[in-house]
Amino acid sequence: MVTVSRCDIEDHSKTMLISAGPDAKADEKIKVTIHHNYFHNLVQRQPRVRFAFVHIFNNVFEDWSSYAIGASQKSRVFVENNWFESNSHADQAMITKVGSDPYKGYIKATGNYYGSGSFKRENESQRVDTPPYSYKQMMQTADRSLYRDVVGNTGYLK
Repeated sequence: MVTVSRCDIEDHSKTMLISAGPDAKADEKIKVTIHHNYFHNLVQRQPRVRFAFVHIFNNVFEDWSSYAIGASQKSRVFVENNWFESNSHADQAMITKVGSDPYKGYIKATGNYYGSGSFKRENESQRVDTPPYSYKQMMQTADRSLYRDVVGNTGYLK
């Protein structure tokens, strides 16, 4: 299991890829948690997921120009209590068919804030499991308080 937390990720195109390729079925075993990160001024892949299980909670996503979260190849992605605000023409916070991958991914989205026209796209959310760990004590509501906490407390230690 891998955790990515409290990172300030900005000014990139292809930000984060989980699982190497459309034939890497063994990557079904990968489990990743992404929480309390600030993703801004990016193009795509925040992350892009194939096969794996990924839990994405309490992050801020701003100003992407293609999509924020992409799921394909039957990946299972649980997107919970995040802040999505696209100030560009891109309004897809989540997509379930990416590139030339032959299979869609599964997304379950709950408790998220969608501003400036951004929206979610779930797909067969019943296929997405609950994370196999305790995290509710860290959970915050997707509101201005979460936004201030994440934006103000990510990146290198000050």
